[in-house]
Parts: sequence; C-alpha cells; structure tokens
Amino acid sequence: MSSYTWTTLPPYGFTSNAFPWLCWFLWTSRNQLLFEKKPSTTKDVTLKAIIAIKEWDQVQQRLNKPPLPLQPLHTQSPQPHHSQISICNTDAAWRVDSWNGGLAWIFTDQEGTELNCGSLFQDHISSACMAEALAVRYALLHAMDLNINHIWLRSNSQVLIRALSSGRRSIELYGVLSDIETISSMFFSCRFSFIKRELNGPADLYAKA
Repeated sequence: MSSYTWTTLPPYGFTSNAFPWLCWFLWTSRNQLLFEKKPSTTKDVTLKAIIAIKEWDQVQQRLNKPPLPLQPLHTQSPQPHHSQISICNTDAAWRVDSWNGGLAWIFTDQEGTELNCGSLFQDHISSACMAEALAVRYALLHAMDLNINHIWLRSNSQVLIRALSSGRRSIELYGVLSDIETISSMFFSCRFSFIKRELNGPADLYAKA
C-alpha cells in the first residue's frame, strides 16, 4: 500500500503513518452516525486520529527502550580470616499446600561456634525460592540489629545465590531482591555464597521447627 511510504510532517509531532488511523476513525465515525445518530466533523475525526497515533508512538517507545541492566548485589568478598566476619547460614521450609513456611538463620564465628540465631513463620509465600529469599532478607535485618558490619551469608538455594550474584531478578523475586540489595549495601562487606544442604543442617532444623 503506497500510504506506508508517506511521511507525516510537523507540526503534528509524530512520524507514524497516519493513513490507516484516519481510515479507522472514519469507519468508526460512520458507524456512530448510522447506529447512534452521532455525527462527527472532519476536525473531530482528525483530532481523534492524531491523539491515537501519539499514544501509540509513546507506548512503542517505552516497549522498544532497552531495559537498564540490573546491577549485581553488593557482594564484596571479605578476607577469609578477617576477625570481624560473621558467618550466617540461612534456610527455609515451605509447604506447597498451604503456601506458608518457616524461615531460619544462624550466626556463627569462623570456628563454627553459634553466636546468635533467628526464625520466623511466614504466611502467603509464593514459592520455595521466595521463602529462601525472605530468609536472607530477615537474616540481614537481624544482623543489622546485632551491629554486624562484615557478614558472609550462605544459602543452600543455588537459584537464589545465582540471582544475588548475577543481578538477574525474576518478576516474582524482584521486590525481595531489591530489599536485599539495599540492606546489604549498608554493611562494610557482604558476601553471598552457596552451601550444600548437608552442611546446612542446623538452619534446616530451625526452619522446619
């Protein structure tokens, strides 16, 4: 159709092909006149077409705009033998039938001596990974209350640790991971890493309790 080669000139403020829009609003105006007895002027039809084109262009610009890359969370690795580092193991137990679960976290020193711990029962959890993310969030908040400045946080959820380290966030976890990013930036150093489930027994027991 030759109209697709036409260029809309200023001052209308858009560059899309106006011809199909004008045809559409001519057709709808005709139907309104026939079935609703509502006449439209040439100015009305043209104005409706221009408004629709501008709205369409604005939506397309937003859709075609490349998303800003998500930055990885604050994952500066503390020195392994830094005396001020607190290790925190987290875990969660989630029930698919009731969408609730237990969240748990345990703080230890580098020798494995338990320093503190916390647990929480939570309703309305959408998935097991969401439960693991909430456990990390509450663990970081608890660490702030304990005035911990250097923390090494470990979880047996590979999916969660991968999301924390890469900055790639699913729609489901976006809000919680954004909270974790904000909270973790308040520590002098904060590291996230994966721990095997068999090495995370105490936190698992707390979560299930």
